[in-house]
Amino acid sequence: MMRYIILCAIGALLSACGGSGPSHPPAGTILTSSCNEYTLVETVANGSGGSTVRETERSPECGWNPPEAGTISEQYCEDYTQVTVYHDGEYGFYEEREEQSYDCGWEDPVAVFDVVIPSGDRFNPVVIEVRFEQFDEPYVDEDGRPLIIDWYLEPTDLTIGNIEQIDDYTIHIYGDSRVGEGVVSLNEEEFLYTIESEPTCSVDNQVDCQGYKQYGEPHIYYGEADNHIVTWELAVLLYDLREDSSGIAIHEEITFDPDSGSNDPYYYYWSRWLSRIDQYNAFYERSGVFVRYELKKLYLASWGSAESLESLTKKLPVDIALGYGTSYPDTCGVAYPNRSFIESTTVPTGMSRCTIKTDLHELGHSIGLAHGPNNERYAKSGYIFPQFGHGWYDLCGAYDGIMSYGYNDELHSNSKLTCNEIFDTTEFGETIAGGRDYADSAYSINRVRYNISLVHDEHAENLPSEAETLSIEASASEKTEEDERVIIID
Repeated sequence: MMRYIILCAIGALLSACGGSGPSHPPAGTILTSSCNEYTLVETVANGSGGSTVRETERSPECGWNPPEAGTISEQYCEDYTQVTVYHDGEYGFYEEREEQSYDCGWEDPVAVFDVVIPSGDRFNPVVIEVRFEQFDEPYVDEDGRPLIIDWYLEPTDLTIGNIEQIDDYTIHIYGDSRVGEGVVSLNEEEFLYTIESEPTCSVDNQVDCQGYKQYGEPHIYYGEADNHIVTWELAVLLYDLREDSSGIAIHEEITFDPDSGSNDPYYYYWSRWLSRIDQYNAFYERSGVFVRYELKKLYLASWGSAESLESLTKKLPVDIALGYGTSYPDTCGVAYPNRSFIESTTVPTGMSRCTIKTDLHELGHSIGLAHGPNNERYAKSGYIFPQFGHGWYDLCGAYDGIMSYGYNDELHSNSKLTCNEIFDTTEFGETIAGGRDYADSAYSINRVRYNISLVHDEHAENLPSEAETLSIEASASEKTEEDERVIIID
């Protein structure tokens, strides 16, 4: 009994000595509260005998009344941008940013114009650029043009040539068949430039400036390293035998509205020929010919001979033309070769009714290419460059030049390309795809490409009006002295 009483006494003593620990204010209990101007400062119990300080800015308990919405709270600069912070009329804020702020050190830019290339012609332009010297990184792009100004270039009052605005900082001025001094106004400041005649490769006693035999007049020439690609505007005349009620052949232009797509009644014609011309261009690109065709006009027409076809195309607003769908009996195509290309008058023309290669073969004749001296039929050297402006057999293994009568006519010969480069292979070693001393039809085309692209010079002054419909007066009586030449029957 005594032992029991003693144990109970020990248990009571332990309880009385604080075995369950002291009590503390619950977490979140505000212990003290005071104001520091408009900021409420509170000591808040953490529930473990400690506390934290909590501050509440712009507290109504400390007399804060929200300013009217739109009242400025603060202003500061970020580089040239001024940032203004406003009260929102409650307890928040919003900001507005003013770029190019004078209060942040902005100064209006002064445009400095630079006539980078002061003279040009119809293929190489005058170049004028603008820069802003007061800007440096990080306020300019990789070309040194400012990123943070509202700028536009406004060219006006061009006196000679045609202007092409590349962007807000650069303009190009091309010739328009006139030569001389010109003036252009850029943002009310005038600049002088010069439009010159295109350079030519002179011909003396039928030998040109490179020492090659050449027939005909000098052609535009920018040097042997020139690889500028020009565009030849092409008209295609599709053979059609329809006649009107009086028996006169109908000649109809096939127009196409790209917005109508396949719903356009002429969609089939245009889609077919755009695809075909893509293949022309791929052939030229592969062969190193610096020309690309652009389908400019498409007609339904009829003709009875190469002579009448030329009469139909003479005044069309294009550089070169193809009559497709018929030819002389037992031939795939025929053409008159040309040695001269006269602006705004004569359109080189070929006739074809077979493959894409036939088309290019006949168009090749029309611009002075021949079959070649080793051809089994109608052997002939180049009409403009007799040393090399023609086809050849077995240029790359079994592959023949397209102007020859070979079975694998897959290229225009090119003394600057290897066979591997043309055919994207390694099987031919270092074999060159032709030679300047016997077969280089690509070089021949490249030497006349500028003049042909100007047969229809859309930028020239006083051009004759474009023919909306084809002439139907195609008769032998219209034959001129220039037409008195041998037709090539393929």
